[in-house]
Amino acid sequence: MAAVGIFSIQRVNRSGILPWLRIPDRYLSPYILMTSQFQSWDMFSPDPTRRLKEIRIETMQNGTWSLSRLVDGKHLGSFKRAPELKYLDMIQAYPSLKPLEEPYIQDVCRSDHLKPGTPIRMRIRRAVLPMPEDRNSIDAWRQWRPEWSEWIDHTTSCTPISS
Repeated sequence: MAAVGIFSIQRVNRSGILPWLRIPDRYLSPYILMTSQFQSWDMFSPDPTRRLKEIRIETMQNGTWSLSRLVDGKHLGSFKRAPELKYLDMIQAYPSLKPLEEPYIQDVCRSDHLKPGTPIRMRIRRAVLPMPEDRNSIDAWRQWRPEWSEWIDHTTSCTPISS
């Protein structure tokens, strides 16, 4: 419980009022991530998070990249959605957690029964929701289309399962 409190205070307290409470992320983040206790309280604020994110896991088949798995809010089961998206968001947000991408991709290889040596990559697509003048205008939202920015985040190949 103390770790969650310290983790949260460090993010709220950007002005340095409690400098003695500075504990490096390398100690707190793995615990918070593993126990899934990270909370995004700003979703209750008058200015909530305004981003859309889609993670495409692609494999090389016959010389071309093809979609193997789509990770977003619509294509995951209801009990898997929050933990998996939160896990991937944390990896993206904290460079120190970047090494966790490789085990995630290898898990995709095993769960999708991909052959060892199959090239696989993670493509990220992100868009930001606009802040229209009239937030309640239905017409503005009907006309809106996301402007996606896209990049390849991690490329590797499936490894054999070690026994």
